[in-house]
Amino acid sequence: SGVRRDWQRLLNARTFGFQNELERLMAQGKGMGFNGENAVVFGDGGTNMPLRGADEPVRHKALDLLGDLYLVGRPVNAHVVAERASHEAHVAFALALRGK
Repeated sequence: SGVRRDWQRLLNARTFGFQNELERLMAQGKGMGFNGENAVVFGDGGTNMPLRGADEPVRHKALDLLGDLYLVGRPVNAHVVAERASHEAHVAFALALRGK
């Protein structure tokens, strides 16, 4: 069905970041799960691997938002528009919806 296909498109979106951020994280001993295939890295020369569609970073952001809204603890029946979205903003929004 169409809904299943939409979920599958979200679920195959890898996390992403920028080369300078990855270098900083690795220097701090973080990002150790990065293996070059599970994340897309954007650098001056493009990406470390082809995107799974031009909208892959956007789909990953949508997946992040859905996961963070799970913190509400109940279904959220709403139309949500996220601009310059981040985990910090998502979590603050989820907690506000919970009344905390």
